[in-house]
Amino acid sequence: FASSPKDQYDAVTDRISGICQALETAGPNPRLTEVTGAQSLTEQLLTPPPPISTKYTEYPAMVRRARNAIIEGELIQVVLGQRVEITTVGNPIDIYEQLSAMNPSPYMYLLDLGDMQLIGASPELMMRSTDGVASVHPIAGTRPRGATAEEDLQNEADLISSEKESAEHVMLVDLARNDLGRVCVPGTVQVHSFKHVERYSHVMHLVSRVEGKLAEGNDGIDAFRAGFPIGTLSGAPKIRAIQLIAELEPEGRGPYCGGIGWFGANGDIDTGTVIRSIVLRDGTAHVQAGSGIVFDSIPEAEDLESLQKARAPLLAIARAEPVHDRSWRSSEKVSSEPTHTATMAITVE
Repeated sequence: FASSPKDQYDAVTDRISGICQALETAGPNPRLTEVTGAQSLTEQLLTPPPPISTKYTEYPAMVRRARNAIIEGELIQVVLGQRVEITTVGNPIDIYEQLSAMNPSPYMYLLDLGDMQLIGASPELMMRSTDGVASVHPIAGTRPRGATAEEDLQNEADLISSEKESAEHVMLVDLARNDLGRVCVPGTVQVHSFKHVERYSHVMHLVSRVEGKLAEGNDGIDAFRAGFPIGTLSGAPKIRAIQLIAELEPEGRGPYCGGIGWFGANGDIDTGTVIRSIVLRDGTAHVQAGSGIVFDSIPEAEDLESLQKARAPLLAIARAEPVHDRSWRSSEKVSSEPTHTATMAITVE
């Protein structure tokens, strides 16, 4: 950049204008059109994901250990994650376009960080602060999308009526209220749109909206610090949940479950959670997903739920591969559950 602030400002605005012009004049991506086209939701759900190894057993074992800690009274809930790794020659931009086309979400991002790229389509608001009002939208409770409209409604009814999912959601809404209560005016923290269902390409979630008026002297950064890491990606009580995650997950999470967004000079912020994300490094794509573990969790069901959450990023990676490299793709119809065969390595993180 040039030395003076004005020259720096002019250089940045010129660059932004150039990017906008390039986006406005860009033609359609032929690979994106060829792969996704006008594919319906049903066709997306019936497309098999990249195969996943059946030899992976660590995650159900982690769930059992977490349940034992819950039974012993150490905590009420903990969110455990696992990682799927797959070799890819896909271009980061193509992967992002595939993900945004099949799973449009409130927080879409592609960051080139030099030795790695971070791509994501996150449904969850981590923390937002605008005009002195802080808000967080806890997501807790998941079901897969149905392959038909009727099955979709059945899955929604099952989600809403589930005592397990409801109890977990209420607990995490209370945790969000407690986080905001640390930085908001007493009595102003309220819950809106309690337990409504939001649909995404491969899953549906229970979501609530928690808001509060920030106390004098506090801004969005204070709210972010009060809520980080959010309870829906850690657990409750939060400190013990974080400790147990460190004990059970053998490696650090990296960007997964962090926050991404913008921080304004006036104290306003808007951040989403880093979930439904892909880390690209040295020709390997890392996709992480997790599930909330409670007293009555079934290890195999939690394993399936976490893999269902990873389905959209995995399909985006596969569809961004050059056409001649998509040998795993099949025209056979399958269920909306992940396919399990031994060609992809899974490790826990």
